[in-house]
Amino acid sequence: MRCLSAVLILWSSAGLAEDKPSDDLMKKELAKLQGTWQAVVQKKNGSKVPIPPPELLALSQDRIEGNRKIVIFEGVELKEVKKTFRIDPTKEPKQMETLVEYRGKKELQRHIYKIDGDTLVIASCEDDTILPKSFDQDGVSIAIMKRVKK
Repeated sequence: MRCLSAVLILWSSAGLAEDKPSDDLMKKELAKLQGTWQAVVQKKNGSKVPIPPPELLALSQDRIEGNRKIVIFEGVELKEVKKTFRIDPTKEPKQMETLVEYRGKKELQRHIYKIDGDTLVIASCEDDTILPKSFDQDGVSIAIMKRVKK
């Protein structure tokens, strides 16, 4: 229960809440993120070898609706996994915090991201609670995602 309380306190008082970006900027940035995303490459610690292999990446997608990430595996929505996120597009690099709820546990994950049209790049540290400082930082994992066309 202490862990859960700590996660909720972190979520409500984390750095993203301190310098709240303007509503207009947030709406524009959230609009760019909407849609279904397919990971095409995941690299760990700068590795050139995709982890996991591309055939496994092809089985999973994230659909972003509002501030929710919906996990889809083999075409089926995984309702037991709930992800909500918030962003701060005023930071450089842009920041994202995701609250993941699964099997009664909650975990706060911190990422940096960049979006260019239909390409979304998300970077995270091995310890998801640590915010990476850059995309080329040692120990950072990168997910390169492409928007799925309808």
